[in-house]
Amino acid sequence: MGKLLGIIVAVIGIIVLALSFEQARKIVSFTLPSGIRELYLIIAGAVIIILGAILMKGSGSSNSGKEIPIFKGNQIIGYRKV
Repeated sequence: MGKLLGIIVAVIGIIVLALSFEQARKIVSFTLPSGIRELYLIIAGAVIIILGAILMKGSGSSNSGKEIPIFKGNQIIGYRKV
């Protein structure tokens, strides 16, 4: 679930970053409020993208490096990752 949330947050950041460019705002018919400059949108979009990347990276499975033995009778014949 955390990885999906990270992807959604990163996509929102990309949209915010794209809206900092005038050509993208023309395509979606979006105008900036008078107090917001393009630089603020660029910074906000970059921060949101970085947060999304951190969420994606930090949500890895805790069992990803664990190995369990493979038995044949009473002998261990190998290991597999879970």
